[in-house]
Amino acid sequence: MGLVVISRDVICIAATTENKISIVVRDNGPGIPEQRMARISEPFYTTKETGTGLGLTVSRKIVEAHKGRLHIHSQVGLGTEVEVVLPKTV
Repeated sequence: MGLVVISRDVICIAATTENKISIVVRDNGPGIPEQRMARISEPFYTTKETGTGLGLTVSRKIVEAHKGRLHIHSQVGLGTEVEVVLPKTV
């Protein structure tokens, strides 16, 4: 397992098992409200003035193209955690 502190607000944790690799990026920001979490993976959904709403959609497609999964967990007031799980291949 590896731990990288990106800033005092963001950390990245990487772990491997016999058949998968897991990368977790966690922050201690404001978190994402439930009503936004329900739509966060929709193409073109954004809460940013200059956003395209394609970042998570494209990221999820890339991860899934590699037979992986992308999980997002968030709690208002506690922050957000994004986990990418990919299979190990030889």
